[in-house]
Amino acid sequence: MTKTIENLFIYTAVYSALLPFLLFFLFYIKTKQQGLLQIVILYSFIEFITNFTSFYLSVSVIRILYSAFTVIEYLLFAYCFYTLIKSPFIRKGIIYASLLYFIFAIFYFLLTKYKTLDSVPIGVETVLILIYAFYNLYEEMDSPSQILIYNKYQFWIVGGIIMYLAGCFFIYIFANQVDAATFRQYWMFTNIFTTLKNVLFSISILVFLKQRNQTSLKKHYTYSN
Repeated sequence: MTKTIENLFIYTAVYSALLPFLLFFLFYIKTKQQGLLQIVILYSFIEFITNFTSFYLSVSVIRILYSAFTVIEYLLFAYCFYTLIKSPFIRKGIIYASLLYFIFAIFYFLLTKYKTLDSVPIGVETVLILIYAFYNLYEEMDSPSQILIYNKYQFWIVGGIIMYLAGCFFIYIFANQVDAATFRQYWMFTNIFTTLKNVLFSISILVFLKQRNQTSLKKHYTYSN
């Protein structure tokens, strides 16, 4: 029974990555020119391919695959915040931090033998991305806007990233320091947070479509008058 529940969480996490991907293409005409959504969809697609193919690969290949995914995940998330953040100083900081992170991750993979996960690169990734995310939220709260923050599709993308990284942080960090039974016991929570992230990414697409429709209606009403 426990194994069945674990498998349910695993498959839900893996296939939930297809939800934003399918929504994006279902409304492709309306979403195709939105760069931030394209990054999110690219990430979701890579995540699905990575997790799905891991079912059929050896442990050694899986380690390489997930190490590469960690770097790709960081770069895509960092690019999201590079497009969202307005401060030129912070945007330059993201570029320099990303370059250093990329070099660090490569050397860590080449020089370090880890048991289960590349916990250190994941930990560094999480800290950096959360810094970008909280600064982005600070900018949003500090800037005057007539639109409530939760009515912006960007908020749901940022919220999904924060929930996913913060929720999985300690499990990833201690993955190499616990026995296999304990690791499997707590790994279920990473699948839950992964699923929630994908749900929030999907909500962001729906919120974007709602924003777009409201803007179109306003333009039509203004033109009619």
